[in-house]
Amino acid sequence: MSYRIPHALEVGGRSWDIRTEYRTILNIISRLQDESKHPQVRVFVALSLFYVDFAAMPQTLYEEAADQMMWFIACGEEDDGRPSPKLIYWDYDANMIASDINKVAGREIRGAEPLHWWTFIGLYCAIGEGQLSAVVSIRDKLARGKKLEKWEQEFLSRNKRKVIPKKKRTAEEQAEVDRINALIDGR
Repeated sequence: MSYRIPHALEVGGRSWDIRTEYRTILNIISRLQDESKHPQVRVFVALSLFYVDFAAMPQTLYEEAADQMMWFIACGEEDDGRPSPKLIYWDYDANMIASDINKVAGREIRGAEPLHWWTFIGLYCAIGEGQLSAVVSIRDKLARGKKLEKWEQEFLSRNKRKVIPKKKRTAEEQAEVDRINALIDGR
């Protein structure tokens, strides 16, 4: 086990410097999720933002480079392959995430000082009880069709916009929002 955080990744037998700052990675995640763009365009843009010297990378390495980038974004954790409901919306939840991470870090993280993605995620994982955890818990229960406790129902009725993001949704996401709204409204 290593406690080191990577600043370069090996692709094609060569070490490639990467951009590790959390804001850059959040931008990459946003680009990867932009369904208005073709999947190949999304990956190309993400790779160009992630690898410092991407212009010098042979196209034959793009697939391996994308795999390495996704490994980095997952903080070295392997995906268990099981689908799970989307509970965090990095752009939409930004203020809640930042304020709870600030609490954990004991400082303002949105300042000019660079913060490595893995450090950011470490702080994120240390978030305890608070508004973000309540929102995520309610989203999880709604997505799994579980009954909300009375305080959760009250929180949801007062904070519906925080719990259920207003954003451009896929047809599948809209169907899920409609199902949740029906549950909330007792339809």
